[in-house]
Amino acid sequence: MIWVYVFAVILLASLLKGITGFGFALLSMPLLLFVYPVKFLIPVLTIFNLFTSILIVLSKKQKKEGIKAVVLPLWGVVGIIPGILFLHSQSDHSLKIFAGIMLSLLAFAFLFGYRFKIRSPWRATMIAGLISGFLNGSISVGGPPLAFFLTSIKEDNEGFRMKFAWFSIATASSALIGYASAGLVSHETLRLSMIMLPVLITGTFVGKKVSKYIPIETFRKICILISLISGIMVLVDTLFLRAR
Repeated sequence: MIWVYVFAVILLASLLKGITGFGFALLSMPLLLFVYPVKFLIPVLTIFNLFTSILIVLSKKQKKEGIKAVVLPLWGVVGIIPGILFLHSQSDHSLKIFAGIMLSLLAFAFLFGYRFKIRSPWRATMIAGLISGFLNGSISVGGPPLAFFLTSIKEDNEGFRMKFAWFSIATASSALIGYASAGLVSHETLRLSMIMLPVLITGTFVGKKVSKYIPIETFRKICILISLISGIMVLVDTLFLRAR
């Protein structure tokens, strides 16, 4: 029964990623925290994020954007380092509390359409990259701050998806190297990733196809609402139910 639940979560999260270009970990992480420990789950989700982002990049023609295209991923990689150190140094209990709070706050902000006020694009790029990198490295949920930034600068849908994908490839690759160095990548991590890979690929491709026929905003809000409820449930479970 657990496997059916995990399959369903991965499929729904990959559909969201295929349709909107982001949100995989934001949706899947709180739901999977009821099944797996945080330090086991983070590398798995990072592998998934890397694969889905590569699929998005390979499926689209690239526009030349010069040096500006690499600035955001570079700041993200810098932010990854303290994120990994934070993940490695904290207990599973502390990480669950941190993840529950961050997931709930980010989902809540997304649900109500929060936007940044951009005064200095270069400074905003640095801050967005560092915060997203840190959250990617620590709990594999760096997408929302990056999405807030790209939405705030009024990036078009195609640019949003591609910048998001390249950022994810850079940060996920760096994070996996750090996780492996910290001993957080095991045979079981790779096994689960490989088992779920067909589901992940199927969901991503189906999501890209159906995005033309369904109201994306409605689907996104439903998924974010699920994430918000799940994040709150993780907090309640960690702080109150398991404390008894």
